Amino acid sequence: MSVETALGVSYETAMAIQQGRWLDWSAQCAAMARVGCSDVRGWLRPGAGADGRRALHRLAFLAAIDGGDDVDAAKVLAWAMLPAACRIARQLADLDPDIDAFVASQLWIEVRRFNWRDSRQVAGTLSASLRRSLLRESGIGAPRQPELDDTPWPVLLERLAGEPANEHLDSREVLLRVLDWGVESGTIEPADRVLLLDMVDAAHADPRHRSPRRVLFGTSTLLGPQLGITPRSVRRRGRRALDALAAHADELSELLDPLAS
Repeated sequence: MSVETALGVSYETAMAIQQGRWLDWSAQCAAMARVGCSDVRGWLRPGAGADGRRALHRLAFLAAIDGGDDVDAAKVLAWAMLPAACRIARQLADLDPDIDAFVASQLWIEVRRFNWRDSRQVAGTLSASLRRSLLRESGIGAPRQPELDDTPWPVLLERLAGEPANEHLDSREVLLRVLDWGVESGTIEPADRVLLLDMVDAAHADPRHRSPRRVLFGTSTLLGPQLGITPRSVRRRGRRALDALAAHADELSELLDPLAS
């Protein structure tokens, strides 16, 4: 599979959309009328003139949900961004076995959510946002908001994936107490307990054990194939379960405080 195939927008599709919609689009944008629709990808190049940059920004506005909410415009802009998206997919190929589909789906999201009000550099902004989002979804980049570090009990991951502060406290006992409580209270499912145990075991075996959050979610590329699901599904399920546990900070603190004494 390629990013283009996963996106579902070919050259022929993009050209057909432009030919059918260009008069409508350019009627509201003089720059689009002047540049024509023959070289949309050319507008993304650093040397594109002022009209090309204005036309590209107008296309981004049309494509955005809070702008023109035009799906045809979004398809053309996503197609125009394919060379950059393919390059990013090659660079991040180890993030996900199905990296092309991962990149294509995130590219569509970035195009539809493009911040056209504050950003005039469409190509650069979309490329940077795409890369950041892919890394974030993989548990490597900056955390999303709200994220576990913003919960009332930010040491949850340290308790689960790191070594306990008390040297006499068995980290495995802490982990099992937390997960068993989560299942018994209905906070997480039994399958979540198994998944988190697998993630923690894989994280402890990782020689790069630097950041608990990074390593914990980084195990998805190993566990996904073993479990018969995508790494992205592993990350999502793991994050959802950890978010659910972190939401019960007070109860978990009461549970673990006796262990630390």
